[in-house]
Amino acid sequence: PRPADTARWLAERQQPGGGFNGRSDKECDLCYSWWALASLRMLGRSHWVDAAAAAAFVRACAARDGGLSHAPGQEPDPYHTFFGLCALALARAAGGVTPAELMDNLGSVDCAFALPLDAVPQWGRGVSRGRGCSPVVL
Repeated sequence: PRPADTARWLAERQQPGGGFNGRSDKECDLCYSWWALASLRMLGRSHWVDAAAAAAFVRACAARDGGLSHAPGQEPDPYHTFFGLCALALARAAGGVTPAELMDNLGSVDCAFALPLDAVPQWGRGVSRGRGCSPVVL
């Protein structure tokens, strides 16, 4: 498929509550917020979605005792916490979150590798930028 078609399909995954689903007629799942936002950023189309709504969905998945779950009101787990924080960083980079809404002690994430920036080898950083993806500060 052409990049624009892929980006359109990804943007259409955003649902009215701000979250993303992985397929039509499926519920939103927090990890898809990461997959869609990171892919759209690499395609240069992150402006096609509502970053503020995406950030609101991530915050709605926050558990009272810490962590993030796959959907609001569910049990948190490490997988969704990790990808939810990465998605929140991408939403912030797209203008959806003010810096005060994020923890100050988090590092940077590379959206092509979903790894802390200092864990990505120097050659990997070039690969990320070559795909139109610059590091995002968490």
